[in-house]
Amino acid sequence: MSSDTLQPKGQLFQMKDEPFPDDLPLTEDYLDFGGSVGSKETQEFPSPSLPERIGSFRILEQLGQGGMGQVLLGEQTEPIQRRVAIKLIRAEKLDANRLRRFELERRALARMSHPNIAQVFEAGTRTNGQPYLVMEHVSGKPVTRYCDDLKLSLEKRLRLFIAVCEGVQHAHQKAILHRDLKPENILVAEADDGQPVPKIIDFGIAKALDGPEQTALTADVTVLGTPYYLSPESISPSADVDTRSDVYALGVILYKLLVGLLPFRGSRTLDVLKAILDEDVKKPSDLLAEQGTDWRRKEALRRGGLDPKSHLAALEGDLDWVVLKAMNRDLELRYESAGELAAEIRRYLDHLPVLAGPPSARYLISKFVRRHRLGVAAILVAALGLLAGFTARSLEASRANREAQRASQEAETSKQIADFLVSLFEVSNPASGERVDITAREILSRGSERIREDLADQPVVRARLLNLLGHVYGMLGQYQQAEPLVLEGLELRRQTLASSPFELADSLEELGQLRHWQGRNEESRDLLLEALSISEAAGDTTAVAATSMTLGGVFGDLDNFEEAERLYRQALELRMASLGADDPAVAATLNNLGNLFYDLQRWPEAEQAHLRAIAIKEKALGSEHFFLGQSLNNLGNVYVAQNRLQEAQDLHLRALAIKSNKLPKDHIEIGASHHNLGDIALARGDLSSADQRYREGLRIFQASLKPDHPYLAFSYVGLGNVHLKMGDANLAEAYFRRALGIRRAAHPASHPSIQEVVKGLAKMLREQGRDEDALALEASSGS
Repeated sequence: MSSDTLQPKGQLFQMKDEPFPDDLPLTEDYLDFGGSVGSKETQEFPSPSLPERIGSFRILEQLGQGGMGQVLLGEQTEPIQRRVAIKLIRAEKLDANRLRRFELERRALARMSHPNIAQVFEAGTRTNGQPYLVMEHVSGKPVTRYCDDLKLSLEKRLRLFIAVCEGVQHAHQKAILHRDLKPENILVAEADDGQPVPKIIDFGIAKALDGPEQTALTADVTVLGTPYYLSPESISPSADVDTRSDVYALGVILYKLLVGLLPFRGSRTLDVLKAILDEDVKKPSDLLAEQGTDWRRKEALRRGGLDPKSHLAALEGDLDWVVLKAMNRDLELRYESAGELAAEIRRYLDHLPVLAGPPSARYLISKFVRRHRLGVAAILVAALGLLAGFTARSLEASRANREAQRASQEAETSKQIADFLVSLFEVSNPASGERVDITAREILSRGSERIREDLADQPVVRARLLNLLGHVYGMLGQYQQAEPLVLEGLELRRQTLASSPFELADSLEELGQLRHWQGRNEESRDLLLEALSISEAAGDTTAVAATSMTLGGVFGDLDNFEEAERLYRQALELRMASLGADDPAVAATLNNLGNLFYDLQRWPEAEQAHLRAIAIKEKALGSEHFFLGQSLNNLGNVYVAQNRLQEAQDLHLRALAIKSNKLPKDHIEIGASHHNLGDIALARGDLSSADQRYREGLRIFQASLKPDHPYLAFSYVGLGNVHLKMGDANLAEAYFRRALGIRRAAHPASHPSIQEVVKGLAKMLREQGRDEDALALEASSGS
């Protein structure tokens, strides 16, 4: 039941842009800004007279013009000779919002270097204040037109599409969304060897996932992009947009590459947006079959090099399901990344089974649960994990006696729990008479209420479920909701003769973990020591390792680092012996051991432990798992302490992206990541960014934690350091003293976290000539 802990040393800024105008003529060549770099197939606007030169570039002609600006063809002769595309904002459009978006594009492109992304060379501002961006000139055709004009086979189209996915994946790894992927923004040129090379262009409405500059882009609406390729969540004003929105757009592009038609069409913007939100996507093969009597459509397919009859057969099955998975209205059920979509296409080309498939009965029944994966599925996963783990422990401990009887009892308990959990989800069936759109939090609340009513005469099952739901609330950072459930479960298990020692230890472990999360470390220690004693007496090495993990963190917070290290090493030894060196549980132990080394400033050991944990987790859990995000977070802290700031920032940004995809936006883990990024900004002297990050971390902590929780002290120390550097000593002192009060209540006087604040505050007081105040502070802290 123990999970990784973290060192909370650290703002997700939601970017909302301009509305999509309802009276816009719907053509696929609609350009939000400046047209396709290298393509002249754009809307026509009256062309102003062209400048002779921009910077060191001679202007040759206009390539395109859109609602926000122009794209010009320029030529450079020194120091090298080349033609470039120059993008600039129209003079009458120089408002602050567009200037910021233009600057965002420049930063986004400068961070990327990939053969399938148009390269940015430089940026500047004309004498009239008009900014410009100099980019690689891509002399090519939109990807769909290229495939049709050259009559490319299905295989060649798919291989070209894989290259596009790889370029998008690179942008995502740099924490950049494109947000306007469409064929006109993917131009295909031919290399010297004649091979086609797709280039992704026009990041004019890209969304930087990790930059504080997003705050400057906030407006009241969210829809921005070309309507045919917008994902459902990018249309909703309240939804978050992440990398899976680009995956959706890639799915639409793949649809058009395969069929020659778009899945949703209409004469007005609102018609298209409504279809995206409300209508199911037709299978590509079904839409193609509908065109069977249209001779002109067949002729168009033939001109594209695709025989209608054989092509229809090729789409049916795997390719249908790949497209539908990429375009699933529920982003939780899409491919997680562009790289995953590319891998799926490779599997198809290699004649291997694809991950996508038709919806089974199990899928249809569980659709609601999967749509609310964080909450509802967390219950199911936790339930299955607890049941399986509990069964294994019970059977092993009782093998010498009553094995069959215990197995039977355990099976019956498991069935009762499973039946109860399934009943909570019956509201997803319209026949139940209740509304279908129920949230995960409501499911948890419903379960908490019904446990007492439905299971009043089944104390063993009720206690197990109370413990389970309390654990889920705790993992969601909802400690106030978790506490009464876990307490009631523990009391039931103490009173119920039918409860086993393993169940009692389990409840003690759960409450001890919760008390640790709440910062109540002495209570946590006593509960965990009792649980450990029970597990050791029963010879339950799995529980001993888990409790040792949690207890190690508690002893660390109580300044007993020697005992903490002993417990962590004991857990590591037990887990490696029973699970092997590459199990995620081993990685979790290494993670916590690395955190201890961090507290002790044993940097090389901390780095080594976290690197080993990351390698295990990435291999066993994948590159997007929440536990991997925790280890990336903690290694980043080690690098900050060593002043390896760029390495630290890369890790923390990746950790924040993972957490943001897996957790509620106000989860304390996300608050910790913001705080950590604040530490980096402070170390670099970017006080404004540091202040924003620390305040967002503090806001999140205050929303979930009590005012005296140790995590809040991290935010107060950070804000104190910021305001000290800003020259506001009075406000800095107030923050430092607030942090000191929290830490004194949570830790012994000798704890490093207390001494850290005392040392810094005393130094500040002496610099102000307040020597007596500094001495009094040190005396009160035993310094």
